[in-house]
Order: sequence, then C-alpha cells, then structure tokens
Amino acid sequence: MNRSVLSGLAALSLLDIAAATPLAAQVVNGNKPFTGIYTGVHGGGFDANSVHFTSLPYNVFSPFDGTDVTIPGRFDILSIDGGLAGGHIGYMVQLPSNVVVGLESDFTALFGNSTASGGGTIDNGDGIHTFSYVSNLDADWQATLRGRLGFALNNLHIYGTAGVAIINVSWSDSSRFVEGDAGGVPTGVVYTGANGEDKTLVGGVVGTGFEYALFQSVLVGLEYRYEDFGNIGSVIHGATPQGGNLDSLEVHKVLARVSFKIN
Repeated sequence: MNRSVLSGLAALSLLDIAAATPLAAQVVNGNKPFTGIYTGVHGGGFDANSVHFTSLPYNVFSPFDGTDVTIPGRFDILSIDGGLAGGHIGYMVQLPSNVVVGLESDFTALFGNSTASGGGTIDNGDGIHTFSYVSNLDADWQATLRGRLGFALNNLHIYGTAGVAIINVSWSDSSRFVEGDAGGVPTGVVYTGANGEDKTLVGGVVGTGFEYALFQSVLVGLEYRYEDFGNIGSVIHGATPQGGNLDSLEVHKVLARVSFKIN
C-alpha cells in the first residue's frame, strides 16, 4: 500500500459516517459514551520509509587461480508496505468538561516485506566468476502502549495519542559464489551462504484520530500513526558470512477501528 492509498484512507468523510448513523444512536443528555473499558479490532495498511542496506566489499578464495576474489559492496533500498490487522484494549474517562483521557494497548500482525536481489560476474584475469544474492526484510508484528487525550462533542471524539511502540522485523539473505576458469566455465567450487535473524526494536509513536459513538457501547473510528524505531542495526549476509547494516525504520499507518465498551 503506497502513500497515496494511505492518504486516501485518511480522507474518509466524517460527514458520511455521521449521515449513516441512526437517529436513535445519538447521545442523549447526560450520557458519556467515551467513558469506560473497551476492547476491539482494527485493520488497515502501513508504509515503511525506505530502509537502506549497506555493506563493504569482501573476499572469497578461488582455488583455481590461488587468489582472493573481491565481491562488491552493496547498497540496496528495501521499502516495506502492506496490510495489518490486530486487536486493542483500553480505558478512557470523559470528564465534565468533555475532555477525554485514556490509556490503550494493542497488538498488530503486519503483512508486508521487501526484497533486494542482484549479482554479476567478476573477471580477475585468471578466472571469470559469478555471484548472486537475494535478501528479504519482513515486518512481522508489533505492539504499542499509548496515552490518549481528546475532546468529545456529542457522539464525536477527536484525539491525539503518543507512547511506546515495539516492532519485530526479520532479515534473511541467500548469497552464492561460483568459481569459473578463464573461459567462465564453472570449476565446481561454490560458496553459498544462508543467513537470517530477527530484530525486536523499541521506538516512539504519535498519532491522531477520531471515533464516533454509533451506540452507547459501539465506537467506530479512523486513526493515523507515525512510528520511529531508529536504526535496525547490523545483520549477516554474504556467500561467506559478513556484516552489513540496515539503517532507520519509520512506519506510517492508517487504521480503521471498531471498539466495544464492556462495562
């Protein structure tokens, strides 16, 4: 899901939602639909800013010519986007001034990945060798714990939210080097590397949204969040194990929400 799709979701008309609300669902004087414990589900899409993978050149030994062959360094861009689905639980209080304060936590499954691949030939004068790689960066799951502060106007609650976010991403790399003779014919010497690891990152989250009380116990809403997790850090790659680096991960999300008060 790209940025334009996310922006389109965020532009859903509040007036359309209000027009679809039955008259009987309007809040009567004295009721506070935004007070209490609630739980619910959410779904939507996310878009991670481009993550850069960088690595230095490294050597593999070629028995055919008795020398080291230098594999070039890498600079790849991995952009992750996709869908998400999860659940949330929270508590909020609608004060007499109609200011609403609350605390919410959630867990979300992420369905998105990005792939980088490449390769080429290396002629070191004694042999013509080939190399290739395929790397994947997957977003797996995440959780947040956030405070919420907003204002209620009849059935409508507009709020901001901020707190701590945790995300799990997984990295995998499959690399291959094939030694060749002076004519490029494989000599039978092959180096292969298959490397993978998980990273759990902690960062910050801020966002804004609204929810609408269809009934005293049913709330629907739309929310945008921005999350910053800093650098992902070092990962292993290469036909022989080598270190590389994944830089900063920033995530933009749009979530549609349905919540049910349980008290």
